[in-house]
Amino acid sequence: MKTNNYNVDYSSAQIKMYEGPIEIGVNSIKFDNIYYGLPNSIQWKMNNFKNNTTYDVKINNVKVNGVVKNYEYTFIVN
Repeated sequence: MKTNNYNVDYSSAQIKMYEGPIEIGVNSIKFDNIYYGLPNSIQWKMNNFKNNTTYDVKINNVKVNGVVKNYEYTFIVN
């Protein structure tokens, strides 16, 4: 069954993470837009995760309905 989940395309997505001005490597990038579970998700692992640290995330080149979108957010894990 094809649903709107297929309107999101992560195949060209690029993920970068930063601790302040320092870029932190990411690995094990996976995504899916399968009909069940949590669709339109992208997951990855980062190198050298630290508690009580603020990280900036940039996800570029996500296609939504054929339009390229970029996303940015900040998080901290206490």
